[in-house]
Formats: sequence, structure tokens, C-alpha cells
Amino acid sequence: MSGDREGVRVELGLLLDFPAVIVCSPSGVIYAQQACGTVCLQPEQEGFLVPLSDELGRLREALEGHFAAPPYRGTGFAVIQTAGEYWRGIAPETAQWLDTDVLPPWIRVDRQKLRDSYEAWIWVEVHSEQDPLPAFVSPEP
Repeated sequence: MSGDREGVRVELGLLLDFPAVIVCSPSGVIYAQQACGTVCLQPEQEGFLVPLSDELGRLREALEGHFAAPPYRGTGFAVIQTAGEYWRGIAPETAQWLDTDVLPPWIRVDRQKLRDSYEAWIWVEVHSEQDPLPAFVSPEP
């Protein structure tokens, strides 16, 4: 996720006031999103932006509340320990909560990319009738 990709660069924090998914694909458009509060990560991905329906702001409110509470405390990531190893990302419990209570049924958190996911950059799989598509969800600007 470096800043030296070629294409049109779109800063999502300046544009989005709603949750969206980026379907990873060569498009010539590179989306970037500041993540992790004062840690100020700048992940980016080339693809197609797909807004998520969020009438009444329920999805955004749930995500903002969850990532403001422990273990995240507004940092955008948690320090997780599994099998004696420490890593930063979103907790498996958060992935389960997102899959069960928050995201539409056709979107599932990519468990292989928990270490690369943060409050504003969560890697997901978008399930179609065929194979899942690689994507990430940007829940807040």
C-alpha cells in the first residue's frame, strides 16, 4: 500500500460521509483513507467504489461506537495476542460482530487480513453467486 501507484488518487476522507466498499480491480482510480487516528496510516487500493446503503446512519453509528470503545479506544486497531504472538489489527471478535450484526449478508470480513484491517480500512470479501471478490470496507471518513 504505497503512495507510488499510477492513476487518479481519491482521498476518501474528503469525499465520503457514508460507508462504502472498494472492489479491488484495475480501474485507474486509487482510493486512499487515513486510518488509525494519530498513528495516521494511509492505506490505499485501486478499484471501484461501491457505496453501502446506510439509511438512518445505523451502520456508521455502530462502527464509530465500536471502535471508540476498548480494546480500540479510538486508535483504529487493537494489539492482539494469538499463539504467543502479538500483532495489530482488528480482533477476531470484531470480525464476528461485523459479520453477524453489522454488515449486509453478502459482505464478510476477510479473516486472512485481520492484521491489515483498521477502523477505517477493513478487508472484506464480497460474495456473489460465484466466487468472493477481494475488497475492503471504509466505514468512516
